[in-house]
Amino acid sequence: MYPKYFGLSEPSFSITPDPQYLFLSEQHREALAHLLYGASETGGFVLLTGEVGTGKTTVCRAFLEQLPEGVEIGLVLNPALTGMELMAAVCEEFGVELSPGERSTKIMLDRLNNYLLDCHARGRQPVLIIDEAQNLRPVVLEQVRLLTNLETTKHKLLQIFLVGQPELRTLLAKNELRQLNQRITARFHLVPLSLAETSAYIRHRLSVAGVERPLFSRAAVRRVHHHSGGVPRLINLICDRALLGAAVSHRLQANAAIVDQAAREVRGNDCSQPWPRRQWLGIAAAAMMAAMAGLWVGASGLLPMPWAPRVDVPERAGVQEDVADQPGPSGENPTDASGGDALAAEVKNRSPGAAQAQDIQSETASPANADVASEADLPQQQEEIAGTSTDPIDTAESTEEPAVSASEPEAPNKAAGSEPIKAPARPRLLTITSDSIISGIQSGIQSPPLDTLLRNSEQALQTLLHAWGVSLSDGKSDDKPATCDTLPSIGLACERGQGRWSDLRRFDRPFALQLSLADGAQGQVIVVGINDEFASIDAGEGRAPAVVPIAEIDQRWSGDYLLLWQLPPTGDSVIGRAAAPESIRWLRAQLRAWPAGDPLLPEGDDYDQTLMTQVRAFQSAQGLDIDGIAGPHTLILLANALTTEADAQRQRPEP
Repeated sequence: MYPKYFGLSEPSFSITPDPQYLFLSEQHREALAHLLYGASETGGFVLLTGEVGTGKTTVCRAFLEQLPEGVEIGLVLNPALTGMELMAAVCEEFGVELSPGERSTKIMLDRLNNYLLDCHARGRQPVLIIDEAQNLRPVVLEQVRLLTNLETTKHKLLQIFLVGQPELRTLLAKNELRQLNQRITARFHLVPLSLAETSAYIRHRLSVAGVERPLFSRAAVRRVHHHSGGVPRLINLICDRALLGAAVSHRLQANAAIVDQAAREVRGNDCSQPWPRRQWLGIAAAAMMAAMAGLWVGASGLLPMPWAPRVDVPERAGVQEDVADQPGPSGENPTDASGGDALAAEVKNRSPGAAQAQDIQSETASPANADVASEADLPQQQEEIAGTSTDPIDTAESTEEPAVSASEPEAPNKAAGSEPIKAPARPRLLTITSDSIISGIQSGIQSPPLDTLLRNSEQALQTLLHAWGVSLSDGKSDDKPATCDTLPSIGLACERGQGRWSDLRRFDRPFALQLSLADGAQGQVIVVGINDEFASIDAGEGRAPAVVPIAEIDQRWSGDYLLLWQLPPTGDSVIGRAAAPESIRWLRAQLRAWPAGDPLLPEGDDYDQTLMTQVRAFQSAQGLDIDGIAGPHTLILLANALTTEADAQRQRPEP
């Protein structure tokens, strides 16, 4: 809408990294120089870090457009992988051919070494770029370091660039990674733009889109910098929304009030403080935050007042004032400076059992709940009737008591309120040990063919439910098969998606994979255990799990998976601004119990900026997409984090 109004050739503040809009500040040019220098060296690491949205990808794109002659590039964009997956990704990026049966780490390393020796003989310099490297596990980082051991008598054969967020520097500072840290030959850390750079950045993007006149007043630019903290991605979001607001209000340019409104729509209601800027003004910034904290504590314990629009004071003579109140191109003099419609609220995803949830106020208000569950308990009736271990591996002492039936009327979601939540018993992935694999090979045990392990959708869901100790059938002939739609009534939900082995390992629950075999057969296999090279697959009742190489499954796996997880007590599978107050109170309690969270997170029924910040912090720590909304993946990993902490507390000796 606004490009035509202002005469722009296209939206000029898209967050998509378009090389046409490349803007290199002085520090970005220096970072680029570090990469170019690193590409000319042999061996070692080059480290490029920066806060989210500060332009690391921009610098990498500029480097790829200015590659020195003779450089071969391998680019890994999603490093949340196992060691073997990362090796396979590196081989694919460099065009190293691997046959389906050659997916072991040793074979891939040998093939990669041959490729690097060939490049060295031809005078080529291979450079591996790993983006979002903060998501690499320490054991995988150590394997990356070992790649630099591929060398001749005089030269290292591979140069590696690690690009990531500030957490990467903290990770590399660990004692266990000191060998890698000592091999870093060049380091650079990107910081947000200054006010002058922010102004130049805005002018540059408008100029590329064909408009030379200022579409933001000076006061508006200052507000953009204030709200964005100088982070280019956030500048784009706020400026895009501000130009939309100026267009719908028929103004010639965006003023400070429109920018403030745009920031509210992008950030939420509380935008009185800018987004945090790390390493900004050093000690002065720390002193300022300490002073603000003191004022806040002294204000009778009250939270900050809701944001109110800023009243702009005319600027001094000789400085351009806002012209937002001037008539627009149509000659109108509007009074609405709202900056466009507000962002749409999140879709409220309520399960059928949510209406039966109980009030959990007493749970969230009580500090005694140090063992707050990472997931809501399964219905109490299920616990009393099932009475069996939910571990799909350990069945030696399981009982034969009947499980929960969906036809029984009293199976509501239990919202804990009168008693503390106990850590839920959920099935976890078995870790396959190397000793068990070697023992099986020496005994001549062979994996059964995959086609004998396939299940249809109904059988796969029943097997997953059995792993949770749940049955949705009471044995009647007219029973309808279990479906994902019927699970919320007992506190469970299905999660489907496309992922990698490393993603599923983090979820730490049995899961079903969709396979397509060479003979055309299709179906699902249920994975109950995993390590870097093998998967343990449920072989059916009465039979031991089958151990199958992951490489064999990868050839037939579509990437689709299905797993079950436990809903919160209120039945919401997504907790955001539109969620019920009970769900929001429950989420606050879980985040207070998270070891790395804020134990002083205040109680409340609103999904405010404080809660959203905590959710974002958790998502960042877990390597999830940072959207500030507690969806299934966030709730699953929060459950895992709290379960791990509860287990650790139980194992600690009593004083």
